[in-house]
Amino acid sequence: MNAVLSLYHMTDHFWYTFYKTDTDRVFKENKFGDFRYKLTQLNKEYALIRDIADAHKHMILENPTKPKRIVTQSKQTTI
Repeated sequence: MNAVLSLYHMTDHFWYTFYKTDTDRVFKENKFGDFRYKLTQLNKEYALIRDIADAHKHMILENPTKPKRIVTQSKQTTI
């Protein structure tokens, strides 16, 4: 779980490092949410990390179709 959360939150650090100085690295997006959404569209592994992190935080995702999720409940993950 710690590894997943660390990987997921690296997105925040990446965004704040580059959104003002090197917009190509953040897909020329102006908003963090748009950047993160684009990243999930381009990288299915990142989408899986997002889903695992969110499912563990909330236990069950209330609206698992927006955005479309791979994992929707914490019990879908194992060690």
